[in-house]
Amino acid sequence: MEIDPKDFNHRYEKLSTGHNYHFIDQYPQGDHNLNAPTLLLVHGFPDCWYGWRHQIKAWAMQGWRVVVPDKLGYGGTDQPKDIRGYTTKSLCADLVALLDLIGVDKIIFIGHDWGAFCLWRFCLWYPSRVRAVIALSVPFYPPAPEYVPMDEMIRQVPAFGYQKYLADPKSAAEIDQNIPVFIDVIYRSPRTGRDVPFVREGQLEALIKGQTPAPTKTDILSDEERAVYIDTFQKCGMYGPTMYYKTAKLRVEEEKEGKLPSSLPPTLPALFFWPRADPTCQPLHVKRMRKFVPSIEVVELAGKGHWLMVEAREQVTSKVIEWVETLVRQENERGGKTAVKARL
Repeated sequence: MEIDPKDFNHRYEKLSTGHNYHFIDQYPQGDHNLNAPTLLLVHGFPDCWYGWRHQIKAWAMQGWRVVVPDKLGYGGTDQPKDIRGYTTKSLCADLVALLDLIGVDKIIFIGHDWGAFCLWRFCLWYPSRVRAVIALSVPFYPPAPEYVPMDEMIRQVPAFGYQKYLADPKSAAEIDQNIPVFIDVIYRSPRTGRDVPFVREGQLEALIKGQTPAPTKTDILSDEERAVYIDTFQKCGMYGPTMYYKTAKLRVEEEKEGKLPSSLPPTLPALFFWPRADPTCQPLHVKRMRKFVPSIEVVELAGKGHWLMVEAREQVTSKVIEWVETLVRQENERGGKTAVKARL
């Protein structure tokens, strides 16, 4: 059965940072336990709140509040022209302002792709606001001591070659003219053998410009879901979404100035979903992550590609429920022991 975007609690609010945000604020049915966790779900590129459509209500049914924004530049959220609005420092400040607006102190942060990268940085900028983290598809990368130019990064990791085109000022307008093709290229699963090579330098640009034959329709979205994405990006355009790929140098400068730590707090509960068939999620980077995220639990998903919320919807939804329930139970047990000690 198709999921209707209108069947969610949509909110539009102006944050203290000055940005107007659209977000889903899904409460559980019945009385809400004030001690129940609030989940903040943040999407990646190119996506929007709708990317979490299979998880929102399933997690709200556990008694949890589920908050899902359109990131800056996407969907119904503001699309400022200033590049500084798109650095992770600025994005994290927006998310803190959103939490303040809705009256939430600590969150379980769940992020995919750019949302996962933002999640890891949020833990460094605002560790006191995080109860636990769950990342999909993008592992933790420590703050870089120096800026690495795009060409050098691609030389080191050829699977990041697509980022050069997205960072190019002309890419947004070119993609805007070919949104259906763009969606069909990006939203694909490796399991059917119908995936389209686009991650290496020049491949995505050739597909968008028609220099490489256009692919068949996406194999992981229904016609109705595909229509939602096409409509969303035809309305908001690709200027905001592609701005994230232009911020690397600014991000390094801000993180050096902020003297961010290289690791997460050792006791912070952390879960990572690793799509083994995603070429952008390199095994070496996943293994290195353990050095910087001491408490990490890694769930390997063999044969799954980048879009885990769709390709592995059952595994992701159920594992998060199991993991969060265990986390809450352990917190309650520790709280009970602390209370007993205080009375003795």
